[in-house]
Amino acid sequence: MENKEMFRELLWDLKTCYDVEIDLLSKECPKILEDIIPILFDFSTCEEVKHDGEEFHKRLNCASIDAQFKDHGLVKYLLVRLKDLWLIEGGELDSLEVLSDIKSLELVKKINEGSYGELYESKWFGLSTATKIMDVEFNAMFKKEVGILANTSHPNLIKYYHAAKSSANENGEPSTMNNSRRKVYLVMELMERSLSDIL
Repeated sequence: MENKEMFRELLWDLKTCYDVEIDLLSKECPKILEDIIPILFDFSTCEEVKHDGEEFHKRLNCASIDAQFKDHGLVKYLLVRLKDLWLIEGGELDSLEVLSDIKSLELVKKINEGSYGELYESKWFGLSTATKIMDVEFNAMFKKEVGILANTSHPNLIKYYHAAKSSANENGEPSTMNNSRRKVYLVMELMERSLSDIL
């Protein structure tokens, strides 16, 4: 909450500076002002944002029980993601929920593999994605990575979409008691090039 208020204050300072500059420009160089597109500074209060989040949560809950709504998987994901964002805001990264539903995920082809597990090109609700699959022994590292990715949003970073866990055998089929290996899935933005290509 403190960071949001600081950001609000920064925006307010920016608006004040902008208003002063526009005022000076209108007096000194009115011709130049004609070519400048005005910027509207209409930002929400924390209470308005909180209310919008609660309203969105109510709508998602209604859609999740609506029998005629076809994208129940997406609605369930959005409900979990919204709860995750609230947990992140409260500093409760260890409480993030990892779903056991991977039906919305389609693995297309293996891109790479390493000591952590395998990386696949995938489709998630029709969106081109990259999916990292790790054995459950990496669970602590997985949860830490999910917590960091869920809390991070920047144009220069890979987007995080979804985390899931599942039990599957070697062929990716539902597991039996004898051959089950638990897997954890991390679904992210698919990049067109690898880091090694860039370096």
